[in-house]
Amino acid sequence: MSDCLKGRGQIFTIIFCNLNRFLHLQREGDGIVIPLCIFDLDGTSVDTLDSLWYTGNRCLAALGLTPQPRENYCHYAGDGSVKLVQRFLIDGGDVQCSRFSEAFALYRKLFEDGCTYGVKPFDGVPDVMKAMKLEGAQISIFSNKDHDNTCKVMEASYPPGFFLHVLGYSGAFPRKPSPLGALYLAEQA
Repeated sequence: MSDCLKGRGQIFTIIFCNLNRFLHLQREGDGIVIPLCIFDLDGTSVDTLDSLWYTGNRCLAALGLTPQPRENYCHYAGDGSVKLVQRFLIDGGDVQCSRFSEAFALYRKLFEDGCTYGVKPFDGVPDVMKAMKLEGAQISIFSNKDHDNTCKVMEASYPPGFFLHVLGYSGAFPRKPSPLGALYLAEQA
């Protein structure tokens, strides 16, 4: 198992525990209804690490810097694309991030095509979502990734019509952790 995925079983245990509680509440009919479940994209519903690694290394190579091992991207990811680019630039040889503006613009351009490279749902997540849908829940995706790229990744990873809504960052709502995008999705359910 990759170091990136260590602890992932704990996350799925929580999801499955919550799913069992959800199914129990629905069957008991105690008045609690959960009509919408909102999932994050990166690292939750879809393994997107290869797309970050592929695009980041293409960016580094284009800048004449040193491409980095896939495992490094586990540590670069998780705090948004600005931090991702800063981290791979430093390890790639630009320790002062003096080429950050150039690298960030190039990364965003390359990611338009690279965002679907190697993406796939995490094992078990589609089954959890299907079970929730069978029990009456609607499923939506909410990501801080740009909206167009969010849609491309979801289209490459799940069948058409699987989600009620897919919402990525477009400027209409602040990025998470702001609740405004999630509240919008709840209103649409």
